Amino acid sequence: MAHADWDLLDPAHLDQLLNSGSDFELLRRDDFIIGLAFAELVLDGTVDSIVRERAMTALRRQATEQVLSLRGGGGKAVVPPWPPSRLRGFA
Repeated sequence: MAHADWDLLDPAHLDQLLNSGSDFELLRRDDFIIGLAFAELVLDGTVDSIVRERAMTALRRQATEQVLSLRGGGGKAVVPPWPPSRLRGFA
């Protein structure tokens, strides 16, 4: 996977990459950068500007139809096995 693909959001190029066998690399890298940004925010209270930019792009990419369908997401909502009232105490 090219280093330049950090900014990949083009649907046609994304389809090509996901169907070329590089999907695991792309999804793993997205998961990593999103996790890194979250960890920096929790531990340091701030996120490095490059990490933030790449994490925001990764989040946008994860929300595309191509990635959602590959990961089995999107479409119908998942109903939690517990009543929503149980979550109110965490807010």
